[in-house]
Amino acid sequence: MKKTRLLGLTLALLGTVTMLAACGSKKESAESSPEQGAEAAATENTAEIEFGKKSEEEYPISDEVRKKLDALTTNYSKVNWEAEYMPTDGIVVSEGTYIDTQNMVSVEYHHLVVAFTNTTDQNIKLSLDGNVEGVDGTYIQDIFTDDIEIWAGNTVAITLELLEKAPSGNIKWNKVEIQPLDLEYTPYEISAKLDKGDSGNYSIKSEVVSDPEHMNSYSTKTGCGLILDKDGKILSGNSLYESSWDSWSNLSIPAETFNGENADQVIFVNLYLPK
Repeated sequence: MKKTRLLGLTLALLGTVTMLAACGSKKESAESSPEQGAEAAATENTAEIEFGKKSEEEYPISDEVRKKLDALTTNYSKVNWEAEYMPTDGIVVSEGTYIDTQNMVSVEYHHLVVAFTNTTDQNIKLSLDGNVEGVDGTYIQDIFTDDIEIWAGNTVAITLELLEKAPSGNIKWNKVEIQPLDLEYTPYEISAKLDKGDSGNYSIKSEVVSDPEHMNSYSTKTGCGLILDKDGKILSGNSLYESSWDSWSNLSIPAETFNGENADQVIFVNLYLPK
């Protein structure tokens, strides 16, 4: 699912300056300076920047992979992703954003959610090196890891806190490398619900359903939980890092209210059995 977000750029308006002569009432039209002329030309050539457009054009999703995405029975389709593209065969990168206004200084902090979906028929590990770009095309933050495991057909996501810098949806990928995975897999399902604890903040409470012999035996390295509105737009989220299942099954979300807009919650994680 995809929703286009347009990032507006400010337009400079140039008008005719009317001057009054000092010794009379005659009006004269001021001539535009060379600097004003250059500004006007730049304004005319300015176009709205579409979130993630450059990445989508550089790494298009094939028809075959699009069919696989549409056929997924996971939580992937619950999210209204703002950009989707395929930087290497079989691996789809999906991006979404949300703004945190719950911080102590009441500043709008931008967050970027980056999800990786494995549409191949193999369990794999990703080695990644990328640079997140801002709306002005400058570097904001790195994505660098060699340890994201994804079962076939699964999605793993991370959240990046970019503070006051808004992302463009374009990531310069220096490396997206698929490596073999030797972890032990067993089928499981994750259920999640939104709850409020004693602190008054939201949390996503999760349970894993699996074979009885494997219950409470899972570990994970990377993932995140997201809160969505009724249209699948991301309202908030939080990341998790290497840990056993029990230690993060109650994923805290640093917010006291979403003004009643929260309608669903999802978790994107890859659970495996420790060796």
